[in-house]
Amino acid sequence: MESRTTKPTWKKTVAVAAFILIAVGRAGSAPEAPKFTEVSAQVERQYDQAKVQEREIQSAISLEKEPLIREIQQLDDQRKDLRKRLEQLKIEENMRASDQGKLGSQLKRLEDNLKFLGGAFGEYSGGFLSRVHQAENGLYGDVYNDVLDKTGGDALKDTQKVVENLRVVDLALRRLDAVIGGQVFDGSAITPDGFKADGGKFVLLGPQAFFSQSQVSGIALTMASAGAADLPTVFDMGADAAAGIKSVAEGGEGVLPFDPTLGKAIQIAKSKETVSEHVAKGGAVGYTIVGLGILSLVIGLFKWIEIGSYSVPSTGRINSILGNLMAGKKSAAEQQANGLKGTAGEMIRIGVDRFEGKREVVEELFFEKLLAIRPKLERMLPFLAVTAAAAPLMGLLGTVMGMIKTFKMIELFSASDPKTLSGGISEALVTTELGLVVAIPTLIIHGILSRMARGKVGRMEAAGVAFLNGMSESQLLAQRAAGGPNTAMAPKRPKEEEITDQSQGESSGGVTG
Repeated sequence: MESRTTKPTWKKTVAVAAFILIAVGRAGSAPEAPKFTEVSAQVERQYDQAKVQEREIQSAISLEKEPLIREIQQLDDQRKDLRKRLEQLKIEENMRASDQGKLGSQLKRLEDNLKFLGGAFGEYSGGFLSRVHQAENGLYGDVYNDVLDKTGGDALKDTQKVVENLRVVDLALRRLDAVIGGQVFDGSAITPDGFKADGGKFVLLGPQAFFSQSQVSGIALTMASAGAADLPTVFDMGADAAAGIKSVAEGGEGVLPFDPTLGKAIQIAKSKETVSEHVAKGGAVGYTIVGLGILSLVIGLFKWIEIGSYSVPSTGRINSILGNLMAGKKSAAEQQANGLKGTAGEMIRIGVDRFEGKREVVEELFFEKLLAIRPKLERMLPFLAVTAAAAPLMGLLGTVMGMIKTFKMIELFSASDPKTLSGGISEALVTTELGLVVAIPTLIIHGILSRMARGKVGRMEAAGVAFLNGMSESQLLAQRAAGGPNTAMAPKRPKEEEITDQSQGESSGGVTG
């Protein structure tokens, strides 16, 4: 309240000062201006009137202020109450949203569990007959097929499908109770000759099933049978086993044969085939590949003997002949050279005969022998290379022909009977196998024989070079002994690098061919 009383005083002072200034200004300009006292008195009166008005206004404000303050306080209290209520509502909203999220998550989990159960039961129901023995199809096939028919479409809800699939689960539990300790029931089977045997009895003991009938008795195995895919195939295990199976089927007691492989050994023994039967699955292409393989094997054996029979004199033998020649014992050297066999022996005998002649002539004669021996050593090796390259391609050809045959069978007879497709598939796979079986050994044999041939040629080149070097050394010593110039021709290697490069080029050309 003190601030409000001070404010009018300040205003009053300012107003009086302004009025005085105006009055003074007017007094200087107008001759009849009012006196200062009059003006001051007038201002005082106006100020008093304004002060009175201010008091009246202040009192009015005071009268109106209290109810307004009370109203403001009431509104502020209401605001606080509404804010608290709003906060409570937000908390409740968040709690309800959280509860709704939890309920949604729980509902989602329940739906997922329901789908999982439906899928698990559906999968179990779908594969139920595949997990039981083929002989039990007649016992459980009706219920199984009925459940599949009802759950196969979209007419039923997930819960209803679960209920239907539970029928198969209940059927499996009842089967479990029935097979504990063994189970005997009537049924039909397929004989080893492919005929249907009716009026027999099955003895189910664990995973193994036995069949007893007046015509055939033995172990009943789950195998695909043409025209009777839902019936097992019986394999005779002998008279003693048949008597035991019949005793158990009719009287409940007896001795049963036991197969620890659960029929796998019998099926494997039945599926074994001879080499001729296996090759026959490849058809004409298979026989052609095998023929090429046999011919390549014969050629490889012949070339092994042929290349191995070419003898090349050792370095010691060459040095011994050169020693006799340099010592003047030509007859002894000729006798040693005559003991050498093959083209290498002929080459050394030429060198012995022309030992005292010109080196260039002997070198050319040696080179001629080397050129003559190379084709003999490498002949028929290109056939092995061609066979190694062609056999996989022929196998691929047989594969394509077999797949074409398979597609034709599918087009004519559909894919319901696997036997109608086995011929084409067998040809498609067997020809590829035969092509690789022939190509890999042929390629290895070709590589070994080619290396042997190059080795023989290289050894003959080394023998020729050694002989020529000895010949050059002998001629040099003879010139020195005769008092010839010291600048006589030194021993050199007669075109050995050229010969080696040419031999490698021809060998590589033979392999490529």
